[in-house]
Amino acid sequence: MSKGDLERAILGSLIIRPQYFEQADLTPGLFSSGRYRKTFEILSELWETTREEISLPVLAERIGGEDPGIFVASLVDGLHHFTPGQFVQSVEYLMWLRRTREIGRDLAHELALEEKTGLPDRASWARIFEKIDGLRKSTGKQPGAILRLLSEIEPQTVTWTWPNRIPRGKLTLIVGDPGLGKSFFCVDLAARISQGRKWPDCPGQAEQGAALLLTAEDGLADTIRVRADAAGADASRIIILEGVREGGEIKSFNLAEHVPILEAVIQDRADLALIVIDPISAYLGDLDSHKNAEVRGALAPLSALAEKSNVSIVGVSHLNKSTASEKAIYRVMGSLSFVAAARACWGVIMDPEDPDQEHPSGRVLIPVKTNLSVRPEPLAFKIDESARLVYDPRTVHLNADEAMNSKREDREQRSITETWLRDVLKSGPLDVKEIMKQARGEAIPEPSIYRASQKLGVTRLRSGSGPNSRSVWEIRA
Repeated sequence: MSKGDLERAILGSLIIRPQYFEQADLTPGLFSSGRYRKTFEILSELWETTREEISLPVLAERIGGEDPGIFVASLVDGLHHFTPGQFVQSVEYLMWLRRTREIGRDLAHELALEEKTGLPDRASWARIFEKIDGLRKSTGKQPGAILRLLSEIEPQTVTWTWPNRIPRGKLTLIVGDPGLGKSFFCVDLAARISQGRKWPDCPGQAEQGAALLLTAEDGLADTIRVRADAAGADASRIIILEGVREGGEIKSFNLAEHVPILEAVIQDRADLALIVIDPISAYLGDLDSHKNAEVRGALAPLSALAEKSNVSIVGVSHLNKSTASEKAIYRVMGSLSFVAAARACWGVIMDPEDPDQEHPSGRVLIPVKTNLSVRPEPLAFKIDESARLVYDPRTVHLNADEAMNSKREDREQRSITETWLRDVLKSGPLDVKEIMKQARGEAIPEPSIYRASQKLGVTRLRSGSGPNSRSVWEIRA
């Protein structure tokens, strides 16, 4: 770790756990950067004044300058795991580096004087040797491993929003192909929390609280509100984050810049228990979702915020078409860092045991990764005609690696598309432009729609010519 990284790590630890001010002897002189020194002084003042957790938005406002929000987010990036012992030893190491720099400057100064005058200053050299001897004797402050006994660490019990499925204070992923009900699942999850309703697979019920939804693909009035009402949600506890206001402008929220704003929302709603980001790739700003370093940089502050606030954060993602591996974790679209950052990852797939194979509507929630619990059983569910998610109590025996094999997924996706197109046309003929518009809303590719129309024997009718021409599809009995 470079000296700059070490300074950043110490500041990041103080932001996440300001009680670390009591662990070591800290001074602004530890930090070489002027902005780092200013940040330390503000942190120290906030801690001395309030003795409370440091607010990222307040800190960013106090620091000021260019992009203070991004600067603060960069400090907490991946640094929330510093233990007290590691923090103290890191501070001591930074002090050791500072003293070696001071001695180096003194040596350079005395050598330059001797070169000019030819006369050694015995008193100055004595002071330098005294510093070197003191540095040599300062055990524990020289470069080396940072160690801590496990017996010094207090064990903590994992807490859950949904027992054994959605952990509190962690990032969870929900992944699957378009049109399978991932967003339905998240709305149902938010609805259960908003009402404090029973979970489908255990005797307990959800702790009542609020849910914050960031949705980039579904309409709020005709989709989210309708699904939430069907799920029995308390709509006054469901919050939609539509954007952020910066300097009089309204911008789209993105994880690269606006995690401090998300923290401010959490602080304003003490009952907030769940944040859904659907899909998470839509909120990365200009970051490349396939680059590990960029994804880690965006998700680390998000994970730190989840831990600090004890809120469950659920990100939604699609699957890729990779056939390079049989492991389900490699099917998640984008960088593997998405799955690595999440403590739990759940796949939504078609139910291969659905009794209605001609018009399958069954789905399965299947564990892809569960770091914090014994792997739970998959759950079967379907979406009924009233747009309500209904869980099936029967036991499902499926393995994620087998169930999410991409070749099998291709067959299932074709079946989903055919079922979707049949439902769209069941009320009568429809203009093909409207069909494609609805398909885009469900993230179904146009080529898949055309293949499904051929399989279903869709009749294509055309009227008019030139710019006034119109193409209509229908399924004839």
